[in-house]
Amino acid sequence: MSKCKSRTIEAAAGQRFILGKRLFSAIVAANDRLALEGSAALSAAGLKRAADVSVTGYHDRPFAEYFAPPLTTLRTPLAEMGNQTALRLPRKIRDPKTPLPSVQPRPSLFVRGSTARLSHSS
Repeated sequence: MSKCKSRTIEAAAGQRFILGKRLFSAIVAANDRLALEGSAALSAAGLKRAADVSVTGYHDRPFAEYFAPPLTTLRTPLAEMGNQTALRLPRKIRDPKTPLPSVQPRPSLFVRGSTARLSHSS
């Protein structure tokens, strides 16, 4: 396995993990940028996304579908969350002790080329 210089602390940590020769099948990144960093570390180690290690991100940033291969990611409906908060905020300002109903937005999963299909063994 080869080593390469990383630009961020996250990439350096990912490279140390990958080069540590531990067996793993996926990187589940906290956001799409970190998924890109993990993908770069995999490439530097001679591994292929999806074929060797699945990579997923979070937020579905506009660039996620342009990864090579395109990034599997989870989108949280931020606009909906903002709208619901804006609707509830005046009531909370008027009466801070008023309990407000919980808002539970439904995220959307976008399965793209950066993850492998599960294989079922008999």
